[in-house]
Amino acid sequence: MNISSHEEYGLRCALQLARHFGHGPLSASKIAEREGISVEYVSKFMHLFRKSGMVSSLRGTQGGFELSKEPEELKLKEILGALEVHTCDGSSFCQQFAGQREVCANFQECSIRPVWSMITFHLEKILESLSLADLLHPEILVRSKIDHVLMSNIRPLERRAENQERPREKSL
Repeated sequence: MNISSHEEYGLRCALQLARHFGHGPLSASKIAEREGISVEYVSKFMHLFRKSGMVSSLRGTQGGFELSKEPEELKLKEILGALEVHTCDGSSFCQQFAGQREVCANFQECSIRPVWSMITFHLEKILESLSLADLLHPEILVRSKIDHVLMSNIRPLERRAENQERPREKSL
């Protein structure tokens, strides 16, 4: 799976705003300098963030951009949505990759569908659970949070699988 520069730099720009939260606006040129990207590229992200209501802007020499919400309130899913990045809907695979047909030739019995569905499910859970504030922590803590999210979603799936595997007891 590819993560484009759009997602990477967009998240990094959002992180710059989170680091500066509560200290007034941060200019696009300052963000660009800190991230090593062009002011035009930063401005593109700020436009998308402003359009979504995620940031507000202030004009003038002391102007710039600031988050409209606390970093704890901004989930990664919302940020990627502002960047106009949408994760794949697990149920759309059969239509999306149907070739010349309306639905996939393997629609009735597909061994690939559960792979993409589970990847999508866990990706969505991570993006819904992690906030911008979580990404302000050291990498090891972010990994720990992701592990926690994954494990808390695996346990119910394991229980469901166990229940399906058990033979049903016969009643007398």
